[in-house]
Amino acid sequence: PPARRAVTMRATILATAMVLAAAGTAGADDLASRAPTGEEQRMMALVLKAEGFAPCTTVTLADGRWSCRTTNAQGQGYRISLSNLDFAVIGRQRIE
Repeated sequence: PPARRAVTMRATILATAMVLAAAGTAGADDLASRAPTGEEQRMMALVLKAEGFAPCTTVTLADGRWSCRTTNAQGQGYRISLSNLDFAVIGRQRIE
């Protein structure tokens, strides 16, 4: 009957939503603590080179942004923030 199908459909949708929410939470935890992949490091190096910086020495992921220390062509140290989506430079801070 149609009423039973509707209840089954709602239960299926609810179960799927719960599984996706749990996976999203687990994925967020993994994202916050993982090291960059080789491809991510390569993309970061390309972006930094285009911006006049050397490749990063250490990379961390915090608050949805990659953060690293690097130097510019003059040897000045910088802490750079990169988007975790497209690796665009979204912040730079000179460090001593």
